Amino acid sequence: MLVMQNIYYISLEKDIKSINKIDIDMSYENAFDEMQDLLDQYIVDIGTRKHYHDVLYRLANEESQMLGHSALNQVFKGLMHLGYIARIERGHYLINDGFFKEYLQRI
Repeated sequence: MLVMQNIYYISLEKDIKSINKIDIDMSYENAFDEMQDLLDQYIVDIGTRKHYHDVLYRLANEESQMLGHSALNQVFKGLMHLGYIARIERGHYLINDGFFKEYLQRI
């Protein structure tokens, strides 16, 4: 939604009728920057819980998890309860917020 809002403002500002890739990329980066404080707060929130940050980081970067099966399931349940991830199917999870996933990939 933020990206679309930024695209709208760019089109008004430049008085253009069609949007190009540069405008979309700029809109995405502007929206990402607007979300920075919230994303930082997510990191603070999960940082207080053991293994949550590592599991999310590995999930975002599609790396194998290092925890044992029972501990990993417990962390996944906790992350689902907090709303950070969703279960797609058995053993497969996704991060709910695309900006948060990219944030984890950038750090």
